[in-house]
Amino acid sequence: MSIRHVMASLWLVAALMVGVAHAAPTKSVIAHGVELEVPAGWVPTSKGTMTLLGPKGSKARAIQVVALPAMPAATADAIGKLLGEAVVLEKVAELERDGVKAIVGTGKVSRAGGPALDLDMLVVPTATGAALIASYIKGDQDPVLREANAQILRSVHDTQPRVKVTAAAPKTAGVHGAPPDFIIAMKTKLAPGLDKMFRFPRPLTITFEECGTVNAFYDPKAHAVRLCHEIFDDTVKRFTADGRSSAEAVKKMRGTLVFVFFHELSHALVGELGLPITGRGEDAADELATLLLSKFEVGKTAALDAAELWNMRAQSATMANLKYWDDHSLAGQRVITIMCLLYGAEKARYQTIMKKLGVDANRLAKCSRDYLLREKAWMTMLAPHLRKPRAANP
Repeated sequence: MSIRHVMASLWLVAALMVGVAHAAPTKSVIAHGVELEVPAGWVPTSKGTMTLLGPKGSKARAIQVVALPAMPAATADAIGKLLGEAVVLEKVAELERDGVKAIVGTGKVSRAGGPALDLDMLVVPTATGAALIASYIKGDQDPVLREANAQILRSVHDTQPRVKVTAAAPKTAGVHGAPPDFIIAMKTKLAPGLDKMFRFPRPLTITFEECGTVNAFYDPKAHAVRLCHEIFDDTVKRFTADGRSSAEAVKKMRGTLVFVFFHELSHALVGELGLPITGRGEDAADELATLLLSKFEVGKTAALDAAELWNMRAQSATMANLKYWDDHSLAGQRVITIMCLLYGAEKARYQTIMKKLGVDANRLAKCSRDYLLREKAWMTMLAPHLRKPRAANP
């Protein structure tokens, strides 16, 4: 089981998500250190330090992206000098946007022989300075373009990677932790893949560290997914204790930890993107992780490995050690949550496993319905946060 193989299929997952959720026809354009989502028919035109974005064949103003050497002062005079004498700014303010200072403003642009144009303006910092985005489409007679104005300005963010991976080697003797190639694949494949797939509003860190406990969790205050080295060792021990060879136990561990990561990533998506979840958060994370992984072969294997681990825990559980107060469902229930979604996606493949688990016909029928309903719900919530295909850099 390899993170590299998982990430190779993430673009397919993204495409399937967009298709399920029926996202609006838009595309991403990168210009002068910022990325914007614009209507699919728009094209960029480069003019040195300025890029124009608008409908193909149109000569009217739409969006201007201007490269600046640094963030200007948040005053009407400073911004007015950048935009030119024809602009009269009515409002300029500084605010925090995605964790950084940005400048917003509104105003009018006078035109000889015609009515003034409405202007919405945004200035954001970039890796090399700043970018000024001026939108002239708010006052357009076309209601689709008027709505696009707000959507485009909301979509603007710098192009620096949002997802990063850090790793600290275990210090305690006997703790082996995450395999080095697993960490490398996270850094070189998974982090860039997630950046290409999702539009995170702020940096998200994936950490490998020794925690002093067997765990993996999403830390909302630090905006981080933490993978403890101890959980890698513990998972190998559990499969070995169940009679697996060392090689097989390590293989099962890799698959299980892929699922565990996607479970914690699901928590992070809910927290970072502000998704409106009702019900138990742990059940929701198991659902989303399974839905994402069910889209490709290696992901299905990872979900099966995790279900096998929790089934082992369920078999060894006693009434005395069941924790009904835990925010996680019982191990046996987590097995059914995963397997029910896998069965709903591919009945024939998992029919034998569901029979061994003792799932009756009524629940199997619900599994098929639940898969479609839950997929639609999750993909509808995620669609606004998915990156669209990018246009060529101007």
